Amino acid sequence: MEINDIDEIFVEREWIGLHKKYEWAKLPAFVTNARDEIMAVPPNFLCNSGLPKPNVSVIKFLSCKLPRMSAEIISSKTKTWFSTDEPDIGYDLLISRSVPSAEFIGRLDEASGQAWFDGAKSVVDHRFNDGRDRLPLWIISFWKEVVRCEGLRALWKDGRAWLDREESRSKGKTQPALIQKARELLGSVAWDSQMSYCNGLASTRELAKFLGSFWLSDEHINMMVEVLLLDSDLEYNPMSKVQLVDLSFTMEIGKVYEKLNLSDSAKKKTWLWKFEQQVKEKTLEKLYFPLHIRQTHWIAGMIDFKRRTFSFGKKLSQGRNQG
Repeated sequence: MEINDIDEIFVEREWIGLHKKYEWAKLPAFVTNARDEIMAVPPNFLCNSGLPKPNVSVIKFLSCKLPRMSAEIISSKTKTWFSTDEPDIGYDLLISRSVPSAEFIGRLDEASGQAWFDGAKSVVDHRFNDGRDRLPLWIISFWKEVVRCEGLRALWKDGRAWLDREESRSKGKTQPALIQKARELLGSVAWDSQMSYCNGLASTRELAKFLGSFWLSDEHINMMVEVLLLDSDLEYNPMSKVQLVDLSFTMEIGKVYEKLNLSDSAKKKTWLWKFEQQVKEKTLEKLYFPLHIRQTHWIAGMIDFKRRTFSFGKKLSQGRNQG
């Protein structure tokens, strides 16, 4: 199946109930967009559902009462949870019902695309009223959001508990001031709001993983690099011969052979070409960047172009290795 223009109009009779196979990767964008619209939770329902707004502070988020999660094991096949009948349940009843397990919601979500293609217009909740009620298809999206909120609340809760433990372990040291500052920020930082880091793609939910011993992602490292740039004159001083870059540089290094085979015009658009020119012009002497070693821990790397050396940092007690 060819991918049609995204602006093409979705015509239901040309896709629904025709025994077509729902394969997301092979479908035109206007078809998958039509499904996204069907599965989107109405804003007025979301506002009255009890879910906190993304800009609510972490402290208020932790005290919010989320819709109840059910621990019930559901053994019925997901196919029986879809119907071609129209939804017939009001918003108040939808909000009052417990949310199925995350595992079952995942299975429902996976089956919903094909069910929609087969003509499904509603969800049959066999847990209540002998399965006679018909819920809107978008209830699956709402249930997924509840599960996501529960997961993030557990993450922030663990972070706050970690602060408590660190405070009890570090009495009489300088750390309590930092712990207190972090605790105060929980009262003002939003639990899931967009930040300016990573070109505006980072969310405050990523900050929760700084409170503990969680694995740090690429986004965490890039945010830390941006903070270092803001706290130094490296980014704003055109005379500086020292530069600090994020993981984009290491990604380019990982594809160095691919970059070398590019045409001259394409090669001039790469970071490697830019740095090469700066080195030749002697406007760049040192380049600092993060490295991920064996997918187990992060270290700092540095290239000294003037001395032609490469250094990488380990823990302070282990010193520095240089090659």
